[in-house]
Amino acid sequence: MVGRRRKDFNYTLLGVIWLLAITTFVILHSTIKVEYEFLSPVGEAQAIENYKLEVKKAQTCEDVDCWVDQYAHQYAKSDAEVNRIKVMLHFLLYKESGYGSNLNCGDNFKACGPLQYWEATYISIRDEMMEKGLVQVMGDRHDMRNAIETTAYALSEGRDNLWGPLNRGELKI
Repeated sequence: MVGRRRKDFNYTLLGVIWLLAITTFVILHSTIKVEYEFLSPVGEAQAIENYKLEVKKAQTCEDVDCWVDQYAHQYAKSDAEVNRIKVMLHFLLYKESGYGSNLNCGDNFKACGPLQYWEATYISIRDEMMEKGLVQVMGDRHDMRNAIETTAYALSEGRDNLWGPLNRGELKI
């Protein structure tokens, strides 16, 4: 074996790998508990006295999405029903008038407005709402906000059958 070097095992490399493995294990399996005590630059009583509460006025609804959400929450009897009414309102607004972009009267000119109410049906539902103290005025079936509110109430009372697209099963919930 003269002139030939015996290849020795590289113990240095093995040691470095072992050290990295142990360090990784210790880091991954150790926990450090740190507690902080926060000190206020002003005393507790002074901080409460100087705190100003900013009250913002609730935003009023000015668009269809807001009205749908508002009236679904107002008339639904459960959280699940809120979502059902919102879906149905959006579906009906799209199917009946394209969200008000097509306000032609249907059913031989009897069903009008964004949600295609027959006048007698609209008046009947609004009368019921007025008797229960839910609304103060009759409103108008041609008004988007009134139509959405009336429909949300009707849907919450189980009157889905008043709209053709729902009767025909065009919406599967």
